Amino acid sequence: MKYLDMENASLEVEFQSLRKLKRFLVNHFDEMNELNFKRVTIIIKYIDINDVINVINEIIDFSKCSFLLMIRVNLKEIPKIDFSNVVLINTSSKTFRNDNVYNLISLTKNNIKKITRCLHSNINIIVEPVINTEYIKGFNDLLIKLYDNNQNLDIFLGGFLIPIALIKEHPCNAYLCDGWKCGKKISQLPRVIYIDQNGDIYPHGIKNTKIIIGKLSNEGQLKSILENYFNSVQYNFLKDIEKRVFVKYILHYPYPLFPVDKYIEKELCL
Repeated sequence: MKYLDMENASLEVEFQSLRKLKRFLVNHFDEMNELNFKRVTIIIKYIDINDVINVINEIIDFSKCSFLLMIRVNLKEIPKIDFSNVVLINTSSKTFRNDNVYNLISLTKNNIKKITRCLHSNINIIVEPVINTEYIKGFNDLLIKLYDNNQNLDIFLGGFLIPIALIKEHPCNAYLCDGWKCGKKISQLPRVIYIDQNGDIYPHGIKNTKIIIGKLSNEGQLKSILENYFNSVQYNFLKDIEKRVFVKYILHYPYPLFPVDKYIEKELCL
């Protein structure tokens, strides 16, 4: 089992110690390649970024790495050592100009000017959607304003936003089928796998035990955990939620981009 290229799957993993980071990279590097993740994000807290980069450069053979490796960090300053093989996602309010640093800025009314200023100054940014499903119009109004202010500029949006027209034409993009009609035969696994600091694995970072994928132990294999998920009560419950999202929201959604994960989370809370 592995993801197709077109699924553009991501793995996000939290770490609060170098020891656990080392163990994870040694035990699961080959698996991450085999599963065909396109992006792997290491989320660090309370660890020095220079130490993290040292560990990564020591363990990973980048000539055999098939995924983009990113480190999400509250950056205080540019690392002192070479980090050309990774991309840093900076979550601090301070912005940095560097080819391998992308500054994460929330899409809020107060941040529109800051985002526009960075875009026009050629500072790498990722615009992080802030979505309230009870007031989805507000998010879309801000999105329109952002694009109107920055026409002809590339804007990188974070989150799990899928064009609504694409979902209606190919429901597999919202996990409604495996692409049997168009012949894609996708995995039907969540395209974002999130592992928290305790080893608990969730789809899309939605920390709800009703849809939990499993727990990664020291010697466990991520691939077998994902394969076993197909036969679980939690997976069947997630599929039911996805069907409800399609019927209740997608069919009548009036805006161009649909935040699939946010509506799954909304239905889980009902």
